[in-house]
Amino acid sequence: MGRFLMWIARRGAVGGTAKWAAAAYRRVRSLHPELEADGEVFLKMIEYRYQALGEARRRDRVLHLAKGHGRAGLRMLVAIVLGEEAGFFDNPPETQMQFFKIIEGELVKSGIPTSVIRGA
Repeated sequence: MGRFLMWIARRGAVGGTAKWAAAAYRRVRSLHPELEADGEVFLKMIEYRYQALGEARRRDRVLHLAKGHGRAGLRMLVAIVLGEEAGFFDNPPETQMQFFKIIEGELVKSGIPTSVIRGA
């Protein structure tokens, strides 16, 4: 993937969704201190995102996929959201790997701990 396409991905859906995830993670953590596991926080993030967008079907699909990935980390949650909203998994594996690098980079820049990004 060329530099220009990487730049577009970083500033478009891939980078934007990663930035949303970082902000939403911090917000849900502060609003719901009773949620201990990151997975619980991720599920609440999904509920808030699709409630705000008024998309119950999409919410249900993303929740189902996120539950199936258990403790995969925030970068996988971003990929799942992008898979539903922008066809992330329709891309060739090499492109997906580049997108994962962008996602991880944006999450790191946002101050999300590596253990949350990559999961357990």
